[in-house]
Amino acid sequence: MQETEALNGGDYSCRAGKRCSFHYEKNSNPGEEEQMANFLFVLSQDDNVQATRCLQFAKIAHSKGHVVNIFLIDDGVLWANKQKYLTQKTQTGDCPNDYLPYLVENHVPIGVCTPCAKNRQIDETKFFPNMLLDGGPHLIDMAAESKVFNF
Repeated sequence: MQETEALNGGDYSCRAGKRCSFHYEKNSNPGEEEQMANFLFVLSQDDNVQATRCLQFAKIAHSKGHVVNIFLIDDGVLWANKQKYLTQKTQTGDCPNDYLPYLVENHVPIGVCTPCAKNRQIDETKFFPNMLLDGGPHLIDMAAESKVFNF
């Protein structure tokens, strides 16, 4: 069954029953073409600089109109916790909190590796609203047709 949901600033119909902008085709007028790239940002570290850059580039890509998905794996799942300290500045003066609110407000989907989160006692009640538990098969499906950035 297909569902429709506002993601990445548009009306999208899911092809795979997943909550991700990659699997949502933008409903557009006939004959209207879009030249948007698919970007997948994978964060695997509990590192402030890596998280800041991952979120920064995801925000930039989304604000330019590209299709963006983020996936948290390994220690990267610790960034799914709403109670995490997000204001620690990097050497360039920015922090995760400079970018994450935009991604949440614009419903940019963030998948959180299910076994990684469960083994770190992070459940969905601690997630930001645009985050869901997800698995490796969906990550591979998204990666197969995206430009992938690993942090």
